Amino acid sequence: MKQIKESQLKQFGVKRRPVQVPLGKISNQSPNEVSIGIEFPTEIMEYNDAQDQEQEIALPEPESVVYGQWSVWSAYTPCSNGERTRVRTCLSRKYALKVICHGVSIEVQRCFSSAETHVPVAQDPYSIEKEISGDKFKF
Repeated sequence: MKQIKESQLKQFGVKRRPVQVPLGKISNQSPNEVSIGIEFPTEIMEYNDAQDQEQEIALPEPESVVYGQWSVWSAYTPCSNGERTRVRTCLSRKYALKVICHGVSIEVQRCFSSAETHVPVAQDPYSIEKEISGDKFKF
């Protein structure tokens, strides 16, 4: 089967258009499923300069649903508001309209910013009292 590049699709006037899916049709999905809808051409007429004739290329029909595999986890985001996150993507090698992976696609972990390493310590108890009272004079 012949592979067709994106530039060739444009050359032959084939446009990729997103399909609008009514919300009522996707509301019954579980929160761990992702569904996409795409219109694909089923055949393209290719012009062959060498033979000066048109040749028909058949594209495979996409499967409706396939089970995919998770990609590796991304790196964690920087710690923000006590949380950091990482994500992964559901992938399939098969040509399909809907790919299902079981599990979560985002992971949230609690975190904290590292505290200042140098903490000033008073040499004697009277130093702290002087700072609190505002008395900065030495006795």
